Formats: sequence, structure tokens, C-alpha cells
Amino acid sequence: MGQRPPGPSRRAAWPPPIRGINDESFTPFPVERRREENRDTPVRACHPVPAAYEDAWAALCWAVSSCCTAAGSGPGTEEPWLSIHGDVARLFVAGDSAGANIAHNMALRSGGGGGLPGGARIEGMVLLHPYFRGEELVPSEGTDPTFLEKAERSWGFLSGGRYGLDHPSINPLAMPPEEWAKLGCRRALVTVAERDTLRDRGRRYVEALRGSGWDGEEVVLYETEGEGHVYFIDKSGGGGDEKAKKEMATVVSFIRQHD
Repeated sequence: MGQRPPGPSRRAAWPPPIRGINDESFTPFPVERRREENRDTPVRACHPVPAAYEDAWAALCWAVSSCCTAAGSGPGTEEPWLSIHGDVARLFVAGDSAGANIAHNMALRSGGGGGLPGGARIEGMVLLHPYFRGEELVPSEGTDPTFLEKAERSWGFLSGGRYGLDHPSINPLAMPPEEWAKLGCRRALVTVAERDTLRDRGRRYVEALRGSGWDGEEVVLYETEGEGHVYFIDKSGGGGDEKAKKEMATVVSFIRQHD
């Protein structure tokens, strides 16, 4: 949404406070004692899904509200920089891996009755190597049943055991075609990498979106050969890797397409 505001100081206390795995009101005590007391207790995230989605939605609504509010005229919770420079007509959601999963779920919520402040609509969605799974393996995930078991444990931890791998938040391919119509963005870019186990999930996401009731105008699939999951994070520093540069240039071009 326009230029990036000058960032606040990131100086913070170190080390960060310790938070418990099973209890939000965690009081530190020796590791061995924790192991002994938690031995028969299922491991749970402090703030399981859908907490991440709720937090992301609140942040998105706050940012959009700030863009829709004239500087100084709101209740005092808006961001002044966004009030001056933000443009809700150029609203994009983006993320890589789990962040891409969240971006998808925000776009789905915005068009599925959630509604963004001021009637704003997401112009575009960028999903970089999106983190999706499912109860049936796809070719890029192989055929080893232990892979599925690991995916189930991971998602079980993140969701506090509430949802299975075919819940639409982790497996949008399980949604019927008409549900895709709720995806509240006009354009979409999905990127995948050849050596990423998530590759075919991303490919099938694009196929499902193209064949659904979504009324968007454009969905683009971008593939990188010979690379693994979010390879561009480690290869974007310094002089940069040509593949990483090309992928980031694709993202920039997609966002600035109609400037």
C-alpha cells in the first residue's frame, strides 16, 4: 500500500520472555522437572489455530481502517502514515510458506462475509511456496506414509488437535468449487519450486482456482527449477542469486502491473 513508513526502533529486551508450551501462565522451572511433569501431557501450542488467522485479520483491518481515515480524524488507533499515504485501491496480501497460507485465508475471509473496513477489496494476493497439506499425498510429497504422519503431527500441534489435514484452512483443495468464489481478490500470483514437497499443492491450487467460480481476472503460476522451499530467503542477500532476483522481480511486476 504505497511506500514503506520509517520503521520504529526494534531494540528490545534480550533474552525474550519464556512462554510455556502447554500453559500461557508459565512459571519457569528446571528443564528436567518440566519434562517429568509434561511426560504424559499432549504438547499443545499456546495460541493454536485459528489464533494466527484472527491476529492477521485484526492487523489487516487496522491497516485498511488507517488508510480510510483522514489523519487526525479517527479514534486515535489508526496509523498516521497510512492515513496520509495508504491507498486501499492498491491493497495486496502476500507471504511465503505459512505466511502464504495466512494470506490465502485472509483473502478468503475478506470475500466470504468478513468484509474489510470501508468496503475495501484486495487487489492482489501473492502466495510464495504456500504451505498447504492434505490427507492424501500428492506426487511432490512422495509415497512414504511417514511423511503424512509428520504432516498430521505438525498440523495437530499448530491447531491444538482441533482440525484434520483436510480442513479448508490447511487444504483449500478440499473446498467445493463454489467456495472459491469467496476469494476476495481480483488477481493472484502463486510461486512454487521444483524440489519443494509443497510444489504440487501450489500447482493444484492454481488449477482449482482457474476451474472454480472465482470471479477474479488473473491467476499466475510461477515455477523455479532446481530449487527447494523458500530458497530465495537464503539466496537474496549480498549480490543475490539470479533465480531469487528473477522471482522477486516477478512479484514486483505483478504488484505494479497497472501503475
